[in-house]
Amino acid sequence: MKKGSVTITALLLFIFISSFKIQAQWSEQTSPVSTALYSVSVVDDSTAWIGGDGGVVLRTTNGGTMWTSTGGGALGADPVYNIFGMDDMNALCTTSSSSATFIYKTTDGGATWTQVFTQAGGFLDAIWMWDSVNGFVYGDPVSGNWELYRTSDGGQTWTAANALAQNGSEAGWNNAMVVMDSSIYFGTNNSTIYYSSDMGNSWMAQTTPQVNSYSIWFNDSSNGLMGGESALNVTTNGGMIWEIRGWLKPLRRLIHTPYGSMIHQTDLWVESLL
Repeated sequence: MKKGSVTITALLLFIFISSFKIQAQWSEQTSPVSTALYSVSVVDDSTAWIGGDGGVVLRTTNGGTMWTSTGGGALGADPVYNIFGMDDMNALCTTSSSSATFIYKTTDGGATWTQVFTQAGGFLDAIWMWDSVNGFVYGDPVSGNWELYRTSDGGQTWTAANALAQNGSEAGWNNAMVVMDSSIYFGTNNSTIYYSSDMGNSWMAQTTPQVNSYSIWFNDSSNGLMGGESALNVTTNGGMIWEIRGWLKPLRRLIHTPYGSMIHQTDLWVESLL
């Protein structure tokens, strides 16, 4: 479901956190494109990938001093709603059209992209790789079941994970998934976060105090954040209980970094290291 996207035009705000122990420093950086940007994946202090409208993909390998446009080509002009960078050369992204959803992979820094998955009538929300070969993707339900897939060959092929039935008309939000060790959490528009402790073999529903779970982040197995429509939600027990921690404007995105996370709302960024 694409409505949870954050639109950033012309200028990109990018954060670099050198360690947990010092205050993060902000710098404003100019985007080489004027289109909306939807997804950020930070690999390390030097490398990051961004997906945007019209098949846009941006990459930096020097901490954001320069951003290079590496989209287009096989990606076409469909919006890149989610991207996951594995290193400076390898990345996966998902696009969706009115009739199908796709996963593309690059192994050459975005110079070329190869379609590795398609699903008619679907909408993939988020990709996450545990390592260079094992990964997971979730998407909006099709025919009464959530779209859940695994890869064990670096995203070259994807196989269906165990079925998880849709509850009513619920759907997901692009970028609303986090993976830690064998645990997977993904958000919905139905006062529910779905949680798996065994890499997607089984699932349980966690109740959230707000209807929409736009974005999720965990710093360890107990402490997590969820961005809702009007508040930051917090758990200290792995999601068994979610509680509202302060009422804010709609929290559309938690940007994940190797060092912590950030909460992005309409006109305010807040660093959160839990």
